[in-house]
Amino acid sequence: MTTRREVPFTGDTLAWVHSELADIKAKLALVQSAADQSRSLATDAAEKAHVLRTRVEQTDVLPPAIAHLQEELRMVRDQQARIVEDINSLRVSREEIERKVSADAERERQELNDIGRRFGDFQRLIDNWNERVTNYEEINRKNL
Repeated sequence: MTTRREVPFTGDTLAWVHSELADIKAKLALVQSAADQSRSLATDAAEKAHVLRTRVEQTDVLPPAIAHLQEELRMVRDQQARIVEDINSLRVSREEIERKVSADAERERQELNDIGRRFGDFQRLIDNWNERVTNYEEINRKNL
């Protein structure tokens, strides 16, 4: 707000005008200084807004990349789950094969024992037959 100042009736009017002009110039300098500061703040704010706008525009590229990475991560997790299943399946298969090999080895051992026993039985039969043949030959020689 402006206030009205009264022109002095006495004294130097010219000095009063000079003082009023000096006062107005001082106030105008303050207003200009405030305007410059406001302009500077506005320029800084505009620059920061521009930088932020640029960064936001650059981050618009990120959501598709993030979605792509999330899809790849899901695929990797699926592959990992399949690999774990494969490992478990292979482990079960290996255990089954080990049991089968063990059972086959036991069966072969029993068969070998059985064959050895039969061979021993045949050997005894052959020995008995040889003994009998020898006895018969001896009896035949005596009879002749």
